[in-house]
Amino acid sequence: MSIVIAGAGEVGLRAASILKAAGEPIVIIESDEQVATTVEEAGYTVVVGDASEARILRSAGVEDAKALLIATPHDPVNLLAAQVARSQLDCANVYVRVNEPKNVEVFQEVGAISISQTEAVATELAYMVTDPGIFDVLAQVEEDVTVIRVAVTDIKAQCPISSNQALVGTLIVLVTRGQSSFIPNGSTELRIGDVVTIFGKHNELASARAALSAGAG
Repeated sequence: MSIVIAGAGEVGLRAASILKAAGEPIVIIESDEQVATTVEEAGYTVVVGDASEARILRSAGVEDAKALLIATPHDPVNLLAAQVARSQLDCANVYVRVNEPKNVEVFQEVGAISISQTEAVATELAYMVTDPGIFDVLAQVEEDVTVIRVAVTDIKAQCPISSNQALVGTLIVLVTRGQSSFIPNGSTELRIGDVVTIFGKHNELASARAALSAGAG
């Protein structure tokens, strides 16, 4: 299954680059034909059109997609695209860039996981000056879905992600190892000292934290 990204601006293309490097098949929706041509020449599959239209989302394969990432700089377009994807195309995993923090709640009401750029940057700045270790909740992205950072300190956690039963139900989206960060997959073996960024529900994250960090339980 592919991941569909709506918007070929800086945010959308950065997400596409990271996901493509991780081996994910990508389809990009872009309304500007000139930009779409440039992106296609860079090796991406592109659907030209307005991401808020059901026929365009359908052409991009949203109905069968692993996820839809909506990353245009226009909240009205993003909201409509999220509504259509959720209500008409039954897309279960919709992630939306929210440009104005005041709009976060509206996006959550349509069933999308909303990421506020302002909140994300503020969070990054905050934890950059925090001592390393087990990090508390970074951002509340919907009612029971949270993002946390956890330092791997338990020797038993040094195994492939897919073989750690305590991580079932969570999604590790980033591993920071030393000065570098990368998107892991199921075969990625965690190491002592890694800092992992995890999405999940509160109870699942509690189990993950306990399994990764010695003394966290």
